[in-house]
Amino acid sequence: MPEPRTECLACRITGTATFTGLGMYALWMSRQAAAGSRGSKKLVAVFGAAMLLGGVLRWRQTGDSASPTASKS
Repeated sequence: MPEPRTECLACRITGTATFTGLGMYALWMSRQAAAGSRGSKKLVAVFGAAMLLGGVLRWRQTGDSASPTASKS
């Protein structure tokens, strides 16, 4: 039986910061004053929102949630 995954706090912080930072940067680049067409700005805004959601999901992810047998002892 495989052991449940464990994950360090530094890995969660790094992953969350990466997703969140990329999402914020993409949203900043999709603002009205930035260069580019309206369609490409919308695409970048959707990407930025997805990265922010990824940051939230990454923070809430725990090592033992991937294993359904981890809670059974």
